[in-house]
Amino acid sequence: MRRKKRTLFCPKNRNSRSLAVSTCCICERMEDCGVFRSYYRDHKLEYNKFVYDTLFKFPEKYQLEVILMAEKKQFVQVVDVATNRVEKVVELDKLERLSPEDKLALTKGKQLFLVTHVIEPVVKIEMKKRLIDTEMKFHHEEENPVTTEPILEVPAAPETKGRGKKK
Repeated sequence: MRRKKRTLFCPKNRNSRSLAVSTCCICERMEDCGVFRSYYRDHKLEYNKFVYDTLFKFPEKYQLEVILMAEKKQFVQVVDVATNRVEKVVELDKLERLSPEDKLALTKGKQLFLVTHVIEPVVKIEMKKRLIDTEMKFHHEEENPVTTEPILEVPAAPETKGRGKKK
């Protein structure tokens, strides 16, 4: 039995029933958005391609901002003893599923460290900020000056007599 694919939608814009790369890459809530985390995990290449294409099309308009997104899971970091370099980072679940022979081959001449977070850099698009040093003038206001017309007084309606109090 196949699992139904989970439909992702933006929690900020609930009217759209699908998640779009163009809205995620400029969102200010990207660091805290759980939907973006799962989307980024599945569509990393597509997201990065869109961001870089947009940046190279409009370099005078946009700039890149890099944020660090932490993923909280149990990971095992494999470090080579001879060179003290990190060889790879493996999820603990995948490591537990290996056969005993594979586990022994993986740990030979290596140290294993338990890691709780993996920090991954994510690229975000931001509009370039410019300093406005000239006074802003709106030409359409000068051409059509606002004319005030006198308000005509409406005569007040004559007072009406109400019914008398019932006895």
